This record gives sequence, C-alpha cells and structure tokens, in this order.
Amino acid sequence: MLFILDAKVKTNSKKFFKSSFSIALFIIALIHLLSYFNSENHLSYLDEIKNKIPFLFIPISLLTVEKVDEKKIQFIFIFFISCCVVSSVYSYYHYRIDLANNLELYSKGEVMKTIVHHIYYSVLCSIGCIFCVEILFKTTSNFIKLALGIVLFWLYVFIHVMSVRTGIFSVYFLILLYIFLHFISTRKYMYLAGFIGLIIVIGFMLFEKIPTIKNKIDYTKYSFEQLKNNTDSLNNYSDPRRILSDKLGIEIIQKNKLVGVGIGDVQDELNTIYKTRYPNFSSAVYARIHNQYLETTAALGLPLGIVFIICLMFPLLYFIRKKDHLFITIYSSILVVMCWEPFLKTQIGTSIFLIISCIGFNRNRES
Repeated sequence: MLFILDAKVKTNSKKFFKSSFSIALFIIALIHLLSYFNSENHLSYLDEIKNKIPFLFIPISLLTVEKVDEKKIQFIFIFFISCCVVSSVYSYYHYRIDLANNLELYSKGEVMKTIVHHIYYSVLCSIGCIFCVEILFKTTSNFIKLALGIVLFWLYVFIHVMSVRTGIFSVYFLILLYIFLHFISTRKYMYLAGFIGLIIVIGFMLFEKIPTIKNKIDYTKYSFEQLKNNTDSLNNYSDPRRILSDKLGIEIIQKNKLVGVGIGDVQDELNTIYKTRYPNFSSAVYARIHNQYLETTAALGLPLGIVFIICLMFPLLYFIRKKDHLFITIYSSILVVMCWEPFLKTQIGTSIFLIISCIGFNRNRES
C-alpha cells in the first residue's frame, strides 16, 4: 500500500525492476504461487503458500523504506542481542530447576524448553553471537566491549548447553567465517590464527564439561548405529528419519522431474510411500523432506528447483559485492542449514530468512 500511495511510485517501480535482490525474492514467491496448477490438494497448498506470501511484499517494502543509518542498525543488533539474553536466561532457569529430568530428555534426543522451536531458536542465538562479534570489532568503548564480551561468552556457552546440533554448527560457522573474512581483509594473519586456536580450545572444554552435549552425542551415535544396522523398524530416531525422508524426496524428484508433484502434494506423496513401503511406521513418524532444496524441487520440478536455488544466490552475491562480511556470513550459514532443515517451510524460518535479507539490503543500499 505504501508502495502504491508513494508519490515516487514510478521511480520506485523502476528501482524494483533494476534490483536483482528484489526480483530474486519476488520470483521465489511467484514460482511457488504457480504451483497451484499442479497441486491436487489445494487445502494443503494454501497452508503451505501462506509462508511464501511475504516474499511478494517484502521486496516492494524494501524500496519504500529509506536507508537506515548505521547507528539505528546497531540499535537493532543490540535490541536483538538483549532478546536473546533474556530468553536464554528464561530457558536456562527452567532447565536448572528440573535438571535431572532435562538431562534424561537429552539422552532421548529431546531438548530443554525454548520460547520458539529449538532449531530456529538456536539459530537466532547464534546470530546474536555474531552481532556481538560485529559490534566488538567496531566499537571503541571499553565498557561496551566488556559488556558485550560477557554477553557473547554467555550466549556461546548457552548454545552448547542447549545442545541443538544446528545451533552448535551455526555458532562455529558464523564466528569462524566472520573472523576469517575480517582478518584476511585486514591482513592480520596472526590474530586469525590466535582466535581460531582460542575458539577450538574453548569449544573442546565445553564439549568435555557440559552433560547435555555428552547425552546428545551418545544419542546421535546410537541413532546412527540404528541406521547402519537397519534396526530402526519404527522410524523412531530423528537422524535415520531425516535421512530416509530426504532419500524419498530424491525418489519423488526422479519420478517427477519436469513439474514436480505440487507444493500441496509433497507430503501426500511421502505418506503414500510410508504406508505402502513401511507398514510398521505410525503416521506420527511420517517425516517431511528435511532438505529445503530437495523439498522445493520435489514440489516444483527440476527446472524451477534450479531457478529457486539461483534466486537464493542473488542476495549472497549482493552482500559479496558490497563486501559486507557480517551478512555474507549470516546468509551463508542459513543457506547451509537449509541442507538439513526446510527453513522456508515454516513461518518462523521464512521470517528469519527475510528479516536478515532485508536488514542486510537496507544496510548496504545507496539511498
């Protein structure tokens, strides 16, 4: 509405069609909308497509919002970090008051209570960590450095206590890639080596001392043993379940290369295979495809699946062109996480993706 009512609507329209960033996000929405025509289960289609609607409007909104100055961007980072700290203290408190029961949950592959789904929450906390690092490297205030240093250490330790594998991967990926880009660009190679060494030592100590990590590692080993020995006949363990669902996703793609099965019918196709091929499975363990790229390609077919992946690369190329190490790092981590988590299939995942993309775009736009 702001786009239409803006006095500069013609100018904004020209900007829209000149911005590969905006067009890429718009195309992602468009190809998902077109899947209506090859989806038979339209109720499921509508349920799925509601998470893609923001892709239509966010690119337009980008052009009506003026460039936000760096001080306000820093305020957004600090506010986000504060939310991570408050929510993590809340989760840790509930973890500690029922410690024995929570440790037992970790031995079964479950996790502590979090304000949103634990995978997405762990990603948010890891982004909070890298925001801390960004500000620490840029601020000249000793007080801010001390305060953020303490906050960074807390969030870093908390992510290990939470022991969500995606979160642990994300925090190491983000910090290591960011400091690599930062120190390589400034040619401070000794600092780079020192920081990497420090992170490895602290990480090793945390893995040795934190019981939730030990329980999660034991559970992961056991689940992979079930997969190796083909003994998970009921599909009860998360890792074999994820791998099986992705294998079935590849199978669906091979049978529907050109146009896919439709967004509304992907889970129906999976459920049919589960029922006929794995009669021992209960419907509660009928898993979705966990790889975002496979899930989208199964729905849309190989041609549009490739278009989807290409469109996802445009924001990354934009951040690379702008030499924004922070958003190169965060956006890259999300793309990697999509290999085992269908980030854009949920509202919170789509929100994280779009908010990160849009803040990065606004931070680097010329006007």
